[in-house]
Amino acid sequence: MGLITGRLWLGYGTLIDGSLSYKTNGGSYSGVDISSGYWAVKFNQGNGNYNYGWVQVDVNDSGMTFGLAAVNTTLNESITAGELITAGTAPVPEPSQVAASILLIGGIAGFVIVRRRKALALVA
Repeated sequence: MGLITGRLWLGYGTLIDGSLSYKTNGGSYSGVDISSGYWAVKFNQGNGNYNYGWVQVDVNDSGMTFGLAAVNTTLNESITAGELITAGTAPVPEPSQVAASILLIGGIAGFVIVRRRKALALVA
C-alpha cells in the first residue's frame, strides 16, 4: 500500500481526515506563496482504509525544510495538523519508504516553488 496523496499548506490545528481534497498526481504548486505550514498526507492501507498524518514544512529561497511529522496509526481516524504524539499516533519512521516518498514529493514541490519565485524575481 503506502503513500497515496498529499495536501500542502494547512494551518496549525487544521483537522486532517477524508474530508480534505488531496493532490494525487504531483505536478505544479504554482501560485503558492507560503513560507511555512503543514502538509497533510494520506496513506492507503487497502480496502478503503487510510491512515492520516502531517509533515511540518518550511520554505525559503534556498529550498524546503521538513520539521516534525506524525501519523495516526488508527485506521480512518483524523489527526490535527501539529498534534503532538499521543495514544494512537506515532512519528513517521525514518528511514523508510514512507519517509523517502514524503521527501521526494516535497523536494519536487519545493524545487518548483523556489524556481518560480526566482523566475518572478527576474521578471520584476
